Amino acid sequence: DIATIDGQLVVAYRDANALWWATRQGEDQWQTQRIDAPGSSAGHDLELLVHGGVPYIAHTDPELGRLRITYQINGAWRTVVVMADRAIGYRPRLTILGQRLYVIHGERPLLPDRGGDSSLLFTELRLPDMDQEETMQLSIAGQGGGQALMPYGDGLLALSRIRLRDAVFGDQDGLEFRKVVVGSTVNPLEIHGLAQRRHTFTRLRLAPDPFGLPIVGFVDEGGSIRGDPGFGRVCFYRPNDGDGDHIPDVSELELGTDPDRADSDGDGRTDGQEVLHDGTDPLRR
Repeated sequence: DIATIDGQLVVAYRDANALWWATRQGEDQWQTQRIDAPGSSAGHDLELLVHGGVPYIAHTDPELGRLRITYQINGAWRTVVVMADRAIGYRPRLTILGQRLYVIHGERPLLPDRGGDSSLLFTELRLPDMDQEETMQLSIAGQGGGQALMPYGDGLLALSRIRLRDAVFGDQDGLEFRKVVVGSTVNPLEIHGLAQRRHTFTRLRLAPDPFGLPIVGFVDEGGSIRGDPGFGRVCFYRPNDGDGDHIPDVSELELGTDPDRADSDGDGRTDGQEVLHDGTDPLRR
């Protein structure tokens, strides 16, 4: 994974069962450092987040089935290990809200992306000491194989895939939103049942648009059916924007602009151009 800190390019990566850190010093010049080497394995399924100039890396030790969170404080690297009575930390995603770091991750499935997924887990730690760790289970079956997380409103919004493979109850594939931390509500985004084409959803991502609303990105690999060899697609969902002015309808209602008219004040510039580029009032000519 790649990011910048104070304008300097940094990379977190796995090599030789260890987690490494690289900082770009100049043209084709990199300074590398091994930052977590537990003696088993580290650096799998990693995600890097830079918050307040501090790098946080969530990654997995698949050999021991542990979630690891490596971070830098006062120039030194430290690692927090989250353990359970099963193999956890699969495909972790992390975010920070207030003084808490949150990680959503899965129990490692027996046959990743071929069989069904296992369970979805949620870990919370307090900053800056990374203590008071608490892990809870969000689902008990068919999830944890792909997820994403972002701050939203008064809590967090999670995106997770559903992947059930069951000889008795049948197969199911889907995507769902989940509001976590303050309350817990689940809303399906896609559901594909037993009689439909199978889907493998991977590379799930969540990011806010300029108005703080979620944009969803993912890869959808559709299985073959009735002679159709299947497909592979890069997909996204975004908030509704009926007039195509790049301001979502719900945000237009908050701004007072017309969600059915791209140029509310009729000055020749769309509402989106005025708000996002010009910095002018879309309700005044």
